[in-house]
Amino acid sequence: MTHDDPTQFSAALRERVRDEDPDLDQLIQVSTRTGTRMRRRRTLGMSVAGVAAGVAVIGIVGASLGGSGGTPGSEPGVAAEPTATASSVAPEVPEDVVPPMRGQVLPVRVARSLTGWEIGPASDDKFSATKGHYFLGVTVRPMDQYAEWSGDDADRPSSQVVHVGANYFVTVQPGQGVPQRVIDQLVAALRYQPTWRR
Repeated sequence: MTHDDPTQFSAALRERVRDEDPDLDQLIQVSTRTGTRMRRRRTLGMSVAGVAAGVAVIGIVGASLGGSGGTPGSEPGVAAEPTATASSVAPEVPEDVVPPMRGQVLPVRVARSLTGWEIGPASDDKFSATKGHYFLGVTVRPMDQYAEWSGDDADRPSSQVVHVGANYFVTVQPGQGVPQRVIDQLVAALRYQPTWRR
């Protein structure tokens, strides 16, 4: 046997380790599969790293070009606001500036469009509304009290009833010296649900 003929060397090596356990063929197969797997992982890792680096470079180049581009109204280094798409449009939120207490859900809310007012949190069946030094109370009452508010009782005037629902009604009670225009402004901003689920 000469060293110039690799097939003879391979045959001699196989003959010599034939009785060894595990055999040479199994060792070669396992090491070949392991080496292939490692090469694939290394290639995949370099590909992912390359993509990440490419995205970072594109982001940096885009930011530098976008900031210094000559679009009207753009400032250097400030990204433009994203435009709304069908998937990014937020769902419509009901108008509501009266935060209910935990477990308390009143069937009346105040529109967000009401400006210059402070709306207090719901407490029991009522909440407060103030504008400047004017104070008003908004109260939700069960329907079994409605008869008391539709008569001539000076303490429960029917003029303060602003809404009647399926099982409730709402009164707005102004403090002393509150002008009618301020009362009307609050009443116009109230939003109601059909029923009161306590």
